[in-house]
Amino acid sequence: MSIHRIARSISRGITKNIAKEITGREYYPQTNAASLAEVDSVNPWVSRGTGTFLTNPTDPYSGTYSLRAFSFSINSGGSIDLNPYLTGGTSYNMSFWARHGGTGGSYQYRLGSTTSDLTGQLLTTTTTSTTTWSEVTTSFTFGATNRYLLLNAISSNGSTFIDLISIT
Repeated sequence: MSIHRIARSISRGITKNIAKEITGREYYPQTNAASLAEVDSVNPWVSRGTGTFLTNPTDPYSGTYSLRAFSFSINSGGSIDLNPYLTGGTSYNMSFWARHGGTGGSYQYRLGSTTSDLTGQLLTTTTTSTTTWSEVTTSFTFGATNRYLLLNAISSNGSTFIDLISIT
């Protein structure tokens, strides 16, 4: 598959500024390679329970939009399947920027084996005291135990923002 076909495929699957370079490779020489057109869509994020995703044009970390997730009940949220973008058994470094919405419950960001994995690798927790953007980084070997990047409400009625995911 050509580099530009990969970039187009990735750009259709990743929302707004959610990913700078979902695989971290320079597939397309743009600042925001995986969201080339900054289309107003939350795909491929999938909601769980009362979790809802919206694009957010107010206060993104970078670019025009960030992704806002909010939930009205504990253990709701959503996920993105990394399998279409990564290769099993390969080591990756992932970074993204996150912050809390300012009121309500807290969120956890995890790598997990299913879309509802509440015990997978904890990456960070956003609370009402983390309302400024902060970078989250991790290294992992991609496989069945960390196929999904998850956002999970650990208390109700809160929101969180994520922006500029990079996986290299």
